[in-house]
Amino acid sequence: MLFRSGRPSIFVLLEARLRSEDVPALVLAAAIPLIFLHVRYQAHLAVGPLDVYGSDVAVGAAVLAALAAARQTGLSGLRAGRPLWIAMAALLGYWTLTCFWRPVEALSTHLVTDAKVIEYALLAPAAALVLIRRRDLTIFLVGIVGWSVAATVWGLLQFAGIVVEFEGKRPGQREVSFLGIHDFAALSGMALAIGFAALATDKRGRLVAAALAAGSLGSMLAASIFEYSGVLLAAA
Repeated sequence: MLFRSGRPSIFVLLEARLRSEDVPALVLAAAIPLIFLHVRYQAHLAVGPLDVYGSDVAVGAAVLAALAAARQTGLSGLRAGRPLWIAMAALLGYWTLTCFWRPVEALSTHLVTDAKVIEYALLAPAAALVLIRRRDLTIFLVGIVGWSVAATVWGLLQFAGIVVEFEGKRPGQREVSFLGIHDFAALSGMALAIGFAALATDKRGRLVAAALAAGSLGSMLAASIFEYSGVLLAAA
């Protein structure tokens, strides 16, 4: 469905009638723009030592959507990745224990940081629970590629000196788009990986072209060695 011949799948998706079972995938896709958006552009609320941003709300909505999906389809989406979930839980548990390793005055700060890490880690099992059907995957990937295209276009405008970025007008340098260098690189890497997966399975289409173009240009604009290393592994 995502890379079908004929009309691009995005138009097929828009013309298709939305159903109640599409809601979890739509929530997950809608969370992408807030998760990949610099904090200076997000709504913010301070609750004691805890800073709550729009991205935190988006992650919470994605997790709730995954729980709703699990009520409909069960936990079958988690079975294949059981070793991964066990390893992830062990690592997160270790990180939490290190917050209490020595009594320091910054314990609350460490716990807040740990909670943020756990919060974002929950996106992995949430995606596994929601993206069961091909239609769900289509909705989610369209969301990623669409936001990557927007971020790359904004980064190109910054690179050309048309748009002012965080640190002023700095054309011809590493660009942050509206995310920040490392988040821009991560989003671009995701889009590029989608394009690689399509090429590896001999798929074509406008969405594939958009993923490859936005992902490759965004990767070059962000110029992150960490993302570049991940792209090489994905390509291999």
